[in-house]
Amino acid sequence: MADFPQSPDAIDAAWLSSVLGKPVSDFTIAPLGEGVGILGLVTRVTMTTSEGTKTLIAKFQSPVEGNRDIANLYSMYQREYIFYTEIAPTLSVRS
Repeated sequence: MADFPQSPDAIDAAWLSSVLGKPVSDFTIAPLGEGVGILGLVTRVTMTTSEGTKTLIAKFQSPVEGNRDIANLYSMYQREYIFYTEIAPTLSVRS
């Protein structure tokens, strides 16, 4: 799988097509919950594929160095990663 982009600006159609396993012909990116979440940046990616319009949520580390330092000090990014890769799949609720 292609490396995850480090910011919304680094997302492109080739990367989306690679990770989704289907061609993405067009996409837009918009902030989600602007001003919410000091430790991360959350965006909505709306794509056009052969199956129609699809949407996904992309989360990134904070663009603010001081906020990243706090998140790293308390292993917040690592804890979130572990939750989504190891714990969430075992739950009966969607996240």
